Amino acid sequence: MKERILSEADRLFCQFGIKSVTMEDLAKALGISKKTIYQYFENKDDLVMQWAVLSMNGLEYQWADCASNAKNAIHEVFIFLNRHIDAMIKMNPLIIHDLIKFHPVCVGFLREHRTNTERERFQALIARGIDEGLFRKDLDWEVLIRFQLLVKDQCLNQDNFPPAEFNVFKVIKEVTLNFLTGLTTLKGHELIDFYREQPGSEFLTSIAC
Repeated sequence: MKERILSEADRLFCQFGIKSVTMEDLAKALGISKKTIYQYFENKDDLVMQWAVLSMNGLEYQWADCASNAKNAIHEVFIFLNRHIDAMIKMNPLIIHDLIKFHPVCVGFLREHRTNTERERFQALIARGIDEGLFRKDLDWEVLIRFQLLVKDQCLNQDNFPPAEFNVFKVIKEVTLNFLTGLTTLKGHELIDFYREQPGSEFLTSIAC
């Protein structure tokens, strides 16, 4: 039942955003009483927190799967970026806004968790890329790791990139690929150009506005 509730919450949040979905809406969609929901979740904040943690865990699994199936470090980034954008296309952009405005405790937890896990992922990616001759050895990677974490937050900040003016997927695409290009060797540059033109990169090549 708890899994059912979280799954339906995910569907509704992705469709309508978080704020507009009430516990009553969730209960009605599931065909259960609100009392049943409160047997598993203390309140909406608790529901949102557990949903966000579940989503974060899913993202971690997705990245691990990308890493294990990628031919090299550059390929790993492209696979994850395609899957990530595919998931975001299905997500109402109000989710980010609602989390920041109405669930700051959850946002704080997610940022701390993400800082640790993304740092580890990025470090593993860098080590792989250097070993494959795709990433430069002469860079201050500690600075760049911190910078990458800051950049991701700014890409999703609607104050910086208002949805009426910017396509968030294009922002993520441009920032990621240009940042990646600055980290790579000539061999890495060639692979970036190669993967940008592959059919598997349809979410990257089709975003033009």
